[in-house]
Amino acid sequence: MAIREMPLEEKYDRLLEQYLLYQLTNYTLVKELGATDKYYDLLVKVNKKMLPSLLRVAFKAIKTLAPSRAFNQLVDDFTYISQMYLPLENVEVDRSSEGEAIIKVNNCPALRKMKEIVKKTGLGIDPVELCEFEGRMFRELADDMGVNLTSQVQENGCSLAAVLK
Repeated sequence: MAIREMPLEEKYDRLLEQYLLYQLTNYTLVKELGATDKYYDLLVKVNKKMLPSLLRVAFKAIKTLAPSRAFNQLVDDFTYISQMYLPLENVEVDRSSEGEAIIKVNNCPALRKMKEIVKKTGLGIDPVELCEFEGRMFRELADDMGVNLTSQVQENGCSLAAVLK
């Protein structure tokens, strides 16, 4: 019997499920150990290091010369990167005013999958906690780039409001 190659869509689904399982397991353990603040600080620290320092400097320079353009590029980049775990059809970006954007995630497949994983594994957390935790981290990263970011988790998704400082 020959082994067939796994279709790309199936690879994506399985990788997402495995990634979310690890995220939920890690968060549950950290919470049980009472170390969520330390975990948060470490995540912010390593995520800041993963952003090239040149990118932050370039963003701040471009923001000085063309603030709207820099802001729009940041929103576009965030939305693009979000496709690692969110299909674009679930993401809605509203730029109704200059220097402001609202990013809505509707029927979030990651949240839905996390709820399934928690139910199946019996992990004692509400997946919304992890969404709120990540929103808090995004706020700090955005603040470093001169953007005020607020996030709100809803029943089946979330909303991020970004405002250029």
